[in-house]
Amino acid sequence: MQGAGFEPAKALSRWLLRPVRLTASLPLQYRMMGQSGLKNPLLVPENMPIKGVLFDLDGLLVDTEPVLARAAIHALNAQNVFITPEEFYGFWTRQGKNIVDFVREKNIQVNIGEYRAMRKKAYLEWIEKELILMPGAQESVRLLSKTHALALVSSSYRVFLHRILELTGLQPFFGVVIACEDVKHEKPAPDGFLLAAQKLGLNPDECVVVEDAEKGVLAAKAAGMKCIAVPNGLTRENDFSKADLILSNLRELSNDTLNNI
Repeated sequence: MQGAGFEPAKALSRWLLRPVRLTASLPLQYRMMGQSGLKNPLLVPENMPIKGVLFDLDGLLVDTEPVLARAAIHALNAQNVFITPEEFYGFWTRQGKNIVDFVREKNIQVNIGEYRAMRKKAYLEWIEKELILMPGAQESVRLLSKTHALALVSSSYRVFLHRILELTGLQPFFGVVIACEDVKHEKPAPDGFLLAAQKLGLNPDECVVVEDAEKGVLAAKAAGMKCIAVPNGLTRENDFSKADLILSNLRELSNDTLNNI
């Protein structure tokens, strides 16, 4: 029971105005990340060396390389051009070349517009039924999105990327999405990764790239970024000697991994 004459309002006022001893420690500085695609901005501590994670898509987050190969082969076969899946993986997946390079190097005649239209139609139709997430993909993206700014950087067309993100439920986690239409030069050139870092408001040395293919590792290093390679069954024979770290699967990707790279 309070004594006579006790006035709660005055007591509270005296408590709020009491002297406070200041310590020598400074408050932790944060940076608000510029992820225009996200509803809520992400605050990342300035003293955290790695602030952004740039993911590839095909073969890393989703098992789409076989579908891409089948769609390309289907479109080429329609013009009496025949290649094997292994040729596709070596030329497109590993080296990062495209149909224009293929026609020039093979010295063959292909109607590129018809090829691209048929490949697009087949691919979009097939992924509706055959899309599979890679082991640990959803878990690692969800986990890292709580502490890092995330971007998706792919050599695929934007329509492919957004449909896959919708089907997998991963769209809310990527504030920046870079497609082949956004850059002049695709992987192994660094253009996509540099653009993603710029859009996130980060320097290259504040980003880590996660890739499954040799062309992506080369692009990351050319951009001045650290790179974690996660080979899949189709890219295990690629040269990953320039990667800073090689993981068996995305379940091994964590905050501790990024902090210790």
